[in-house]
Amino acid sequence: MAIGTARQDTEPVSIILATGRETLRHTPRCCGHQGGQHTVTTVDFYVETAEGDRLLSFHNGLTGPATDLLYGTFQLAQEGKMTPTRYNVAEMKSVVTGAVLRELLLSVTFEDTDPYTSSTAGDVASVLDDLDDDASYLIDGMEV
Repeated sequence: MAIGTARQDTEPVSIILATGRETLRHTPRCCGHQGGQHTVTTVDFYVETAEGDRLLSFHNGLTGPATDLLYGTFQLAQEGKMTPTRYNVAEMKSVVTGAVLRELLLSVTFEDTDPYTSSTAGDVASVLDDLDDDASYLIDGMEV
């Protein structure tokens, strides 16, 4: 997946998600100037077991692995590979199988140098090694 920004001035920033088959355009709802103050978009993304044990946690600004994961879930939902319990332009929550979670995690490049990433590339590799493709996992992502 490739993510780029169309503009970075006082107008809202548009994110273009190119997936190979189609291009999705998303404009974050809280970028730009509001009330004389410049606001910044942040994205959080969490992966938990069905029992609620946190496996992975990501946090970044406008771009980074949390954003890539969040937009990856939009694509998986559009393909019918998951049925979200919460799904809108800025958030996604769903129970997914390990096979779907594996596909999602493998679609994103994780760098240990990502400045806001709380989970490392090593953490992701460890989760991928232990993933049960038939088990249920909770994924939860939001842009604020």
